[in-house]
Amino acid sequence: MDLIAERFRIDGEPLGRGSTGVVWPATDVVTGRAVAVKVLHPELVGDPATLARLQDAASAAGRLTHPHVVQVVGLWSDGPGRWVLVTERVEGRALQDVGGPLAPSAVAALGFELASALEAAHLAGLVHGDVRPGNVLVGTGGARLFDFGSDLIHPGQTAPEVVDGAPRGPAADLYGLGLVLWFAMSGQMPFEGVGAAPIAAQRRGPPSTQDRGGLWQLARLLLHPDPARRPTDLASIRAALARLRADPHRRLRLRRPLASFRMGRQYVVHGIDPGTGARALVATDLSRRSARRLLRHLRGQGWQVAAHPEALGWGDLALIGASTLVFGVLLPLVGAPLGAWLAWRYGTARTFPGLRRALPPLSVPLPPRELPAGAETAVVAGLLLLVAGLLLGLQTWAAVVPLALLVALAGWSWGRRAADPAGAAEAEHVRTALAETRWLIDHHAGGLDEALALTGEVGELEGAWLEGTENARRVLARLDGITEGLRHSTGDRSRTSVVDPRPTTERPG
Repeated sequence: MDLIAERFRIDGEPLGRGSTGVVWPATDVVTGRAVAVKVLHPELVGDPATLARLQDAASAAGRLTHPHVVQVVGLWSDGPGRWVLVTERVEGRALQDVGGPLAPSAVAALGFELASALEAAHLAGLVHGDVRPGNVLVGTGGARLFDFGSDLIHPGQTAPEVVDGAPRGPAADLYGLGLVLWFAMSGQMPFEGVGAAPIAAQRRGPPSTQDRGGLWQLARLLLHPDPARRPTDLASIRAALARLRADPHRRLRLRRPLASFRMGRQYVVHGIDPGTGARALVATDLSRRSARRLLRHLRGQGWQVAAHPEALGWGDLALIGASTLVFGVLLPLVGAPLGAWLAWRYGTARTFPGLRRALPPLSVPLPPRELPAGAETAVVAGLLLLVAGLLLGLQTWAAVVPLALLVALAGWSWGRRAADPAGAAEAEHVRTALAETRWLIDHHAGGLDEALALTGEVGELEGAWLEGTENARRVLARLDGITEGLRHSTGDRSRTSVVDPRPTTERPG
């Protein structure tokens, strides 16, 4: 009898093999429950950070109970470096193995079930992250979504902003829903066989089709390469799929989220994140003036950004009131509500209430506003002079106070005059040498004792330099001795150049 994690008895041949592991049918010998055990590939759980993320995802998914989500039992250890993900056992096949296009009414029903599952997950604060035909089970109980929390990249299937480096969010799940709908309607992936690399084809958007029905419209909207232009309201998507289930060939009518009203701070600035290359939220809750000022500043720094209102403002309210009055005078009785409705529709068409749900936050800090050297000092000095001039006309003796402050400001500014460029270059040389030495210790120290001793010595040198008890030349000489000793101990006599001492990690692909 084969037992996994000393608890789950294997009952037969593997149910499936995927990019994350092999799934076996099993029975929980403690509870007698039929389960599916996925033995995860070792490379997925070899990194402690990745393992911790998988444990968090499994814990969160285990709290989600929905008829169209495969229930997660937990993540179990089966020995050193071997982990298994246990879920309920569901009869069915992965959608990608079903083959052939499904009937339009079945596609609408499948989409409705998955939309309701994703809506429940998002309300619980859980993002699936890898919605695709391979992670959808289809059986007599309908569609079941499984494998929450995967961070693998699948060219042609993973949302393009995630491929660019953005975190997986609700918009990526909606992209996956569009992918599932397209596959179910056509029997093939939208970005296969299009004469280009799948990722490049994704960035251009889905291919055109002759069918203009509502299901195809919805799939194309969900597969838009820009997450800010995808539908974000799963409740309206679910309602549209319910209507399409009754009549799959009708035109799509997707309700826009109702626009709220805010007093002055309703603008959102979004654009390309320099840290990831994907679209992200730059700033929220801005006034129109602040948004324009931020746009000018960022565009001057070479950023690609735009600003849109996410709610109605005072201008829209004034327009609604004026339209109500004018139409009420021109068309008695029916004019007033008609004018208010037209103005409200015009205002809501210009708002983007779903930007916060569609875009992740910015991953890098905003560049500071650059002012000329001494600009703040010049402003304060000008104000002191103005006050002194006003006081001279009123009480001459009172002008002594701002003039004294002006003299003190001049002395303070002289003490903070620009540093010697040679000194600044020397300080930067010391900081670079410290980073390089620490990197060499991490990678070439002979053992833990040697690494701790050398790290302590480098820390003492840095502290003495910062306190001014050691000059830069002596610190550089001692650091050079440490690095030469490390190179000699490893047989590496060549000069090592470290551009960035921080370790890097590769995204599994």
